[in-house]
Order: sequence, then structure tokens, then C-alpha cells
Amino acid sequence: METSKKGIGRNWKRIYGVYRNIPKVYDRTNRFISFFQDIRLRKEVLDIVAQNTKSNSRILDAGAGTGIMSKLYKSMKNADITMLDYSAEMLENSGMKCEMVQGSFDRMPFREGAFDSVIMGFSFHASRDMYRSASEINRICKRCLGIVGFGKPSGIFDKLLVSAYLNFLLPVMAFISTPRHYKDFLIIKKIYSELPENEASKSILEKYFKTLFFGQKVRGFTFQFVGLKG
Repeated sequence: METSKKGIGRNWKRIYGVYRNIPKVYDRTNRFISFFQDIRLRKEVLDIVAQNTKSNSRILDAGAGTGIMSKLYKSMKNADITMLDYSAEMLENSGMKCEMVQGSFDRMPFREGAFDSVIMGFSFHASRDMYRSASEINRICKRCLGIVGFGKPSGIFDKLLVSAYLNFLLPVMAFISTPRHYKDFLIIKKIYSELPENEASKSILEKYFKTLFFGQKVRGFTFQFVGLKG
């Protein structure tokens, strides 16, 4: 196990606590602040996962939230889906009829090789320790991993653009979408400050998964990864 941690670390209680407040507005606001790109970005990843996973396989949606990734995957392919999230409030607002487990994806309560594939939509960046999370995903996954989430670009110009968005545009867009809860969405700034650059996140995942697809979108503020078990 790596000793140098990358992730939200000791900030996890504060960050995870925010998600208890926003399940009813999370999907709408996330769509709004992503310039309505989140569904497209999710589908691009899930399409590759579906191509590399058999029908009726066991799929874990890790950090499932309200189940957007689960719903999109089931619209593409039959699957036995389990949703895992630290926030019971998020799971309760999903409307999904599947197994739901409250828990953290860096200490998952599943046996080795319990799932054929793992999908993660805007959750990997909330790892307390990305090395531990990647190790846990590897332990419980037999075949394919698909991730879309917040990222951090390496280029100076892109970093400046993302910083401007987080400091000036994000607060306005979040307020327009949900005036009552807009301050909760500003936690994204804290998550971003703790993120490694996208290539470093990719390297962590490549310790266990062979890359099938890697993409950086929205000036690198979003990264996509699909890999097969090494």
C-alpha cells in the first residue's frame, strides 16, 4: 500500500456530511453546474463498460448517490445492480429497486470478487485515500471499472480557467439552481483543492486496471477512465 495519500483525507466528515442535506436537489444542480454535460459524460463511460461486461452481470455502483449511473446502465444492458453510498439519504431518494448498501468505497463490505464490474459517477474524487479506494475496487471487481468524475488539469491555462469557474461562476450557477442549498455545492472547491492531477489519478488506477479509455473533458475539470482487470 502506498504511504503518500491522495484524496480528501481528514476532510471526509465535513464533505460527506454535506451530501445528507442535498439529495432532493443534487441531480438537478449537478446537471446545471456541469453545463448539462454530466449525462453525456456518464454515458460515454458506461457504453464502454457495457461492451466489456456480459448481460445480467453483477454491477456495483460505488458512491451511487441517487442512482443516475445505475439507471443509465440498466437502460443499456440487463444487470444485477448493487448501489453503495455513505449517505442513506441519497440512496433513499434514488427510487431504484435493487440492493442498497450504506458504506464507504474505501472500506467496502463485500467479499473478494463479488462483482463483475464497478461503475462510479462523480464519486471517486471523494475518496478519503485514492490508493486505498483503488485497492478495494480491485479486490471486489472481477473485470471492468468505469469512472467519470471531477478532475484537475495539468496545464496552467486550464487550471486558471477551472479556478475562475469555481470561484466566480459556480456560486452563481448553484444559487440559480438551488438558492436554499447553494452553499453546500461550494464544497466542490474543497474537493478540487485535494485532487491530484488527472494523470496522477490515472496512474493510481493503472496499478490494477489496464486502460481501455481515458478522457479529459471540460478543460480537464472532468476525467473519464475505463479499465480492465490487469
